[in-house]
Amino acid sequence: MFIPARNSAGRPGFRRIFSLAIGCAALFLLAVVHAFGAKQTGPSFVITEKDNNKTVRIIVGDTFDLQLPAVMGTGFSWQVKQQNSKAVSLLGEPELKSPPDAPPNTPEVQIFHFKARKPGSVTLQLDYARPWEKDKPPDKIFKVTVVVQDGEK
Repeated sequence: MFIPARNSAGRPGFRRIFSLAIGCAALFLLAVVHAFGAKQTGPSFVITEKDNNKTVRIIVGDTFDLQLPAVMGTGFSWQVKQQNSKAVSLLGEPELKSPPDAPPNTPEVQIFHFKARKPGSVTLQLDYARPWEKDKPPDKIFKVTVVVQDGEK
């Protein structure tokens, strides 16, 4: 069945109006899916060694990564030593990011994933040490105070 694009009076016909309506509905549906169905794929905040001894503010529900350089081939690694708060929680084991085809003892990045659970404040302390050398002080200490707030930053 043929439906003309314009009717006999020269006005847009059913096919053109129908196509326009379908297009508008598709755009609306796309907007709704994007607004309500989009999932966060990465952290909303990244803390690095430049944040040592500083305070950062994040929002309840946000995730954040703490990324610190490490030379794992030497036996040293970062270990969470202080995290005595319900405001944030560590999400799983740390991740290690290495440059491709890197020679031995090339610095890598050790990444800790956290989630802000409830309003409060916590000082995260990580020690850079060899896990088996328990009687020796750490080679480095990293501290950051995380303030978790309701609402916007």
